[in-house]
Amino acid sequence: AEIERRGPPSPTDLAEALPGDALRLLFIKAALLLAYVDGKVTAAERLKIIVYANSLGVSAERQAALEESVRDHLIEPLARLQNTEAVHQVAKKLGR
Repeated sequence: AEIERRGPPSPTDLAEALPGDALRLLFIKAALLLAYVDGKVTAAERLKIIVYANSLGVSAERQAALEESVRDHLIEPLARLQNTEAVHQVAKKLGR
């Protein structure tokens, strides 16, 4: 309940709560996974992730690499499916 009352963390609060690169990268990766839940990342979601990533010291290049790894992770289980057209459509929707 306390977390709900607080609302979303500010970028500064987040940076203070996540010491070290490993936790910070994990947070951004988790945020990207959540953003892709519906198959696409909206402009508002992307902007929020960028703001958080910047406050955590995650470079634009690293953000792009994390996003690519998230898309790969989401597509990997589909690679074994027989319906290649469906896999292609999902990959296209994820920007691959």
